[in-house]
Amino acid sequence: MAVAGTFGELARAAAAGVEARRAVFVLTRAGEFPSDGERDELWRLFQVPVLALLVDRGGHIVGWECEAQNGLHVAAASGLRTGLRQESACACGRPGARLMPAGVRAANAAD
Repeated sequence: MAVAGTFGELARAAAAGVEARRAVFVLTRAGEFPSDGERDELWRLFQVPVLALLVDRGGHIVGWECEAQNGLHVAAASGLRTGLRQESACACGRPGARLMPAGVRAANAAD
């Protein structure tokens, strides 16, 4: 089982005894990219990989973090400004643009 939510929701879920077996997905929309401290805390609580998902106002995923954890892969139809994207290859081998953490903050501020 994987669990998803904002950092606060995930911390409350862990306190209530929720367990994850595969991964924890931190939903980001208006907040910042998960900090190293937040990732460390979620790892301590769940002992599984922590990955970020960028969602739009409608709750649709427009960017996702892969196992390489080097930015968010961007959905082609996301409408995110191209200036916030990095077009270099990702270590995971997936093609396409990635949104780097500073770009996630800028995109969220514009949302």
